Amino acid sequence: MLAREVRRRYPKVKVLLTTGYAESSIERTDIGGSEFDVVSKPCMPHDLARKVRQVLDGPNGIA
Repeated sequence: MLAREVRRRYPKVKVLLTTGYAESSIERTDIGGSEFDVVSKPCMPHDLARKVRQVLDGPNGIA
């Protein structure tokens, strides 16, 4: 996964993944896991803004 490679090269980078897949699909494929936060689409703009703020404020991009 690209996000893992970016995090490997740049450990302090902030990452927030978005997906249009159902929650069950996310769990089956381990997208994000506990490594990255995932926002499921569609989402409300205020929910996305809140999650972005959490990731930016988190120590390693993990809210």
